[in-house]
Amino acid sequence: MRLGIDALALIKSRSAKSKKAMGSLIHHDLIAEKLEMARTLGLVTKYWVRPDGRGDRIEASVRVWRSPTATDEDIKTYLTRLLAGLVSDRQIVVTPPPGEPERSPEGKRIEGTLPTSVAA
Repeated sequence: MRLGIDALALIKSRSAKSKKAMGSLIHHDLIAEKLEMARTLGLVTKYWVRPDGRGDRIEASVRVWRSPTATDEDIKTYLTRLLAGLVSDRQIVVTPPPGEPERSPEGKRIEGTLPTSVAA
């Protein structure tokens, strides 16, 4: 049986839509499972996974709070490898633990980043 031109066009159209939908699929459970492993190992204390982007360009975005004993660079490197193929490295944000001042790449404290109490 031969398909007509209209039938072939419909099949190609559905196939393209299916590929687009699969390309924007975020594997939330798999990402969370891997981040839970990092938390269990004591590398991160908390994490968020959320979609980022619009339309058919939705990607997974991850934010983690690192352990006080780890460095931002080490955690970023570890997570980039751990989440390869699931989350791009530019979508991984490492945050220092609460109460710890942010540091520049040279390791110096950035002024004004220490938490302060505010009187009500």
